[in-house]
Amino acid sequence: MRRAASVLPWVMGWIGVFSSSGFSEVVLETQSPDFIYDTQVYRYQGAKNFKDDDLSISANWNANYASRVYLTFDIRKYLLSMGYTPSRVILTDIKIQLTHRRDAPGWFSPVEVHFPDAVWNEDILTWFLQPTFSEVRFTYIPKKKQGEVDTLSSPWLVNRFQEFINDTTDLWKRGIVLTAPNAPNESKDEFEISYAGSENPNAQYRPKVILAFELIPLPTPTPTKTPTLVSTPTRTPLPDPSVIALETQDEAYIADTYVYRHQPLDNMGQEDLSISANGKADFTARTYIAFNIRQFLLDSGFALDQIEYKGIALELTLCRPPAHWFSPVEIHVPSLLWDESFLTWQNQPAFSETKHSYEPQRNEGAVDHITSPELDRLFASYLSDPGDAWKKGMVLTAPKAPLEAYAEQDITYAGSENPNTLSRPKFIVLFTLRPGIDTPTPAPTHTPVNTPTFPSTPSFTPAPAITPAWTPTPTPEELPAFTPTSTFTSTPTFTSTPTATWTPAWTPDWTPTFTPAFTSTPTFTPTWTATPTWTPSQTPTAASQAGYHDSFSGGGLEENHLTLDPPAGYDVGRVRFGAIPAGHGTDGQGMEIDLAPGEGVWIVSSVPVRAPSLSRISAFCRTTNKSVAVALVALNSPIDGQIGYTNITGEENPVADYRALNLFYQPPSRTLQFAIQAVNPASSPLAAKVWVDEVDVQILYTLEENNPVPLQVDGRFEGSLANLITNINNTDGLIMPILESNDNVAIRLTIQPQHLAANIGTLVTGVDHDYPLCLVGRVSVRRDSLPGGGTLAFVMTNGYQNIGLVRFVDQLPGPGEQAVSCFIGGDFSVRNPNIPIHVVVQNGGPGADSSLVVDNLMILRQ
Repeated sequence: MRRAASVLPWVMGWIGVFSSSGFSEVVLETQSPDFIYDTQVYRYQGAKNFKDDDLSISANWNANYASRVYLTFDIRKYLLSMGYTPSRVILTDIKIQLTHRRDAPGWFSPVEVHFPDAVWNEDILTWFLQPTFSEVRFTYIPKKKQGEVDTLSSPWLVNRFQEFINDTTDLWKRGIVLTAPNAPNESKDEFEISYAGSENPNAQYRPKVILAFELIPLPTPTPTKTPTLVSTPTRTPLPDPSVIALETQDEAYIADTYVYRHQPLDNMGQEDLSISANGKADFTARTYIAFNIRQFLLDSGFALDQIEYKGIALELTLCRPPAHWFSPVEIHVPSLLWDESFLTWQNQPAFSETKHSYEPQRNEGAVDHITSPELDRLFASYLSDPGDAWKKGMVLTAPKAPLEAYAEQDITYAGSENPNTLSRPKFIVLFTLRPGIDTPTPAPTHTPVNTPTFPSTPSFTPAPAITPAWTPTPTPEELPAFTPTSTFTSTPTFTSTPTATWTPAWTPDWTPTFTPAFTSTPTFTPTWTATPTWTPSQTPTAASQAGYHDSFSGGGLEENHLTLDPPAGYDVGRVRFGAIPAGHGTDGQGMEIDLAPGEGVWIVSSVPVRAPSLSRISAFCRTTNKSVAVALVALNSPIDGQIGYTNITGEENPVADYRALNLFYQPPSRTLQFAIQAVNPASSPLAAKVWVDEVDVQILYTLEENNPVPLQVDGRFEGSLANLITNINNTDGLIMPILESNDNVAIRLTIQPQHLAANIGTLVTGVDHDYPLCLVGRVSVRRDSLPGGGTLAFVMTNGYQNIGLVRFVDQLPGPGEQAVSCFIGGDFSVRNPNIPIHVVVQNGGPGADSSLVVDNLMILRQ
């Protein structure tokens, strides 16, 4: 299969340092031993563990009486316990307070704070088992009297614990270590400090951690002034949900270069961006970067008087490991305009004192997320200036500019001409719209696109499965009182119609065909079988804006940017373009598909369409008889097997006139390609024609949420689960209600390699007289295991109409992360008297080892 390249990365798909641009700061403190772990190690008793003792820091090299204090704080666990999502937390300050349990009159020097290089366990840590640790990161001058409090505070500490917040493993178990000076020798005269530990009987004396942080706004894909659809803990103080985040890496708006003292007359405009310092050898470099914020917002479809500016963020990606970097990067403001095509060290402008500094990352591929109130104010001035003020931009230097006289250190960031478009500098603008202003559809933004390359064979290689170190799968004895059943006691049983064969299982060569096996009565759900090969014959060209429309005005497949293959199990049908029957939704020119019995087509567009939000994909369709099955499909792009689809057959087929097939889908990559499938079963007595015209992709900035349809089982799962349908088609996975919080119940779907799938379902009720219906399903999901494979499927079906979503479980948020909302929707035009609308959520195998937590299932009428 040939695969298309991604056009646009996920808006707001980043975690980093965010400024205080109008968002409330949260301050929390704790002394709980449930989250704070501490101990001391003692050279004189090198094999002894002192977990339950208080904390001593001492030095006396002659007598070997040196001791050190190890302390850490499970910051992610604490934030979760307080109702906050760690991935949204940007730490602005952290303080650790330690209380003296006795006088320390002999102490005369600073305490040194280091960072251990490995995890440690307070239950077993000894002098002999302690890890190595870094050089001194910062120091503090301790107090001397019993009951006095020492406060540890430093940007190093903030960065350290931000790493712990961002990391989902056990990095937090490294913590910090406090030593007397000159560790690891601690060769001063004898002196000692003793602090109360977390097991001290006086709770007020125990170590205290004080956090101050801000929250990244919930992901609001491109312009919208409606609240985000992602459910949040009730204890989370949300920022304004109307904040819009627009991002760009487009050279049309970003100018960047660097200047180099060693080559003072050379322009480096086409190279990556260097910041370096070596005063003696003159190898100093500075990076200049500017962003035309005003023009970017205008080109995105916003009038400047609509905008309430909130702030800005800059992301820079390290394109090689830094050389000996050990200090902050400083940001200054140039005094004059500059041009990236002519700027040199010799003609660079003077610049201001340091406006902001930040600690850079240390690894190739790492991203520095740069925000500050000073940058917010700077770009606010550029936004309000109608001239060229934005061309001043900013300059990034090593410390002590203009001298930069430190020992050698160098950082290189990917520039705006870097061949890897995803690594180029990125600006994110935050703003809201003034009341009464409708959100526009963004205009083209000149998004740069890689020319995709395609393998000649299918290459849907899943990520390697990680062997879990623990298994979260409950045993059958742990199941709750309700008994899973595959019989539909409260609804018509599926004996008069074919039963569902619904267990999509993704494999490296798996693709969907959406082809029910038709008998005299339509099947309940689509059968997932092997696959057409997706082989676009030409290089995809990406739409330059969010949204897309195609009237099929070209004379053939290639002119319409389409490729054709037969679905698995079918001979290929015939496709032509030109005059088609007139009717609603067509201009009389479009696509005609001719299908004899046993023939089908799988037609894929090679045009990636930027879809940064929930999108509606539609196409007008008409058939000559009701035996065919037609599917409108949205493929996550680059094509990887993750899809959304709407699949009609039987009475849903529009014979008399054209009808719009509507599909609501949000691609994980924020880019999609559309496809059309039509099949005429071999059992059909008739040949068939299918006409298709006016394919349209619209980005939705609002979704009607106030009109849910009733479900037989409350989708919050906090009432009775007696009518919950479980393991349809006799699948064998494990299903368990779990308590997410005191009053929040969710359902865990667990599969192991021997299981086919685990699924739950319920019925839409009270809509029998409401057809035609337009429904969008929403469900909150997260992974509750290590990555181990599995496929999420979310389906609504009544046999005539099948609407479904397929996503990879490994790509969903993991344990401790905020669940995400998945959406899928479409039209139910004709009521099936034999089968009500069923809603099914599944974790599919086989061969997978994963758990999926499902909650907040809701079907919304649009």
